[in-house]
Amino acid sequence: LPRDTVLDIGGTATIKANLADRYGNARSEVPTLSAGPGNAITLDVATKTVTARDMGTQSVYARTGSLIDSTVVSVVPPGRLVVWSSALQLVRLVDIDGKGERTLITNVHSDFGVFPHFDQTRQRVTLHSGAGLGGGPSNNAIVIDTTGASRRDISGFSQIITVRQTNDGNVMVVGRRPSDTNGYYVFRVTADNTITLVAALTGVWGSYAGPDTYGAADITYDGSRVAYITGTSLNVLNISSGTTTTLDQNARSPRWSLQGDRLVYLVNPTSPDALDGAATVINADGTGRTALASYAFSPPGLAWSPDGKYVIGRTAEGIGLRILRVSDGAQALVRFTSNNQQMDYYQPDWR
Repeated sequence: LPRDTVLDIGGTATIKANLADRYGNARSEVPTLSAGPGNAITLDVATKTVTARDMGTQSVYARTGSLIDSTVVSVVPPGRLVVWSSALQLVRLVDIDGKGERTLITNVHSDFGVFPHFDQTRQRVTLHSGAGLGGGPSNNAIVIDTTGASRRDISGFSQIITVRQTNDGNVMVVGRRPSDTNGYYVFRVTADNTITLVAALTGVWGSYAGPDTYGAADITYDGSRVAYITGTSLNVLNISSGTTTTLDQNARSPRWSLQGDRLVYLVNPTSPDALDGAATVINADGTGRTALASYAFSPPGLAWSPDGKYVIGRTAEGIGLRILRVSDGAQALVRFTSNNQQMDYYQPDWR
């Protein structure tokens, strides 16, 4: 049987099963195909065609006599991701179904992740990178277009938690400068790389790094609000009014939807200090708190689909990215290969 397959909803694939002896010589028997339990796919046995019907994961079995083998078909919504490979120290664009792979930028590294983000136009990506190979906090903000032709580096920081290019073309940064000995701040960077202090995050991290700071902030696309973690509390700062609201007491890794109306974050009910947890959605005003599913994501780094129907993150169960549908918690696990090597991608964003 072929290796596991990923299909967009509505896509098709031909499943061919062959029988061979222990020496690899083909045998004449023709295995029969059948679909395992589930509603993600339908199987036309006559044509050996699998059609993707709904998001999920489903097995296809091949049998002959007492012998059996299987392959897995994952059905996912279409989309393009930007992801970080810690092992290869690069940021890459890749379709959710594993096609269209392209390396965007190399030599990006940090002990605390680089967290690439699309801007609202989905034509530029922001990220942050450390100065030394594989060590220390990120201190350089980078803006690069999705063709890789235009790159902008922004220095002047000693630690960066998150970067966002906002709708007005400015770049917002949550972090600190070398002169900031305590606390974390929100900065605005204009086109000429002038850095302006916008606001201080209250009740925030005193140490230079730790669970509180790892992926612990996100900025809305219009730059008006910052979601951030203090201890394990999820807070939202309204920059224009200066007011801060606490939405939850047990949270990690908050991420704004493209529309700015909801946040998704991780909750670990047994160990609040842990970085991993189950995805939970809440409205920006604190209402409608909903746990999506019990599947654990780890480490921090969730993302919304542009239409707000799905979230995606690295599974805590091993290498792979898990997609959850917000409406009903339906899920699919996808894995990626490059040059016949399984890839461990972190901190995806979706366009």
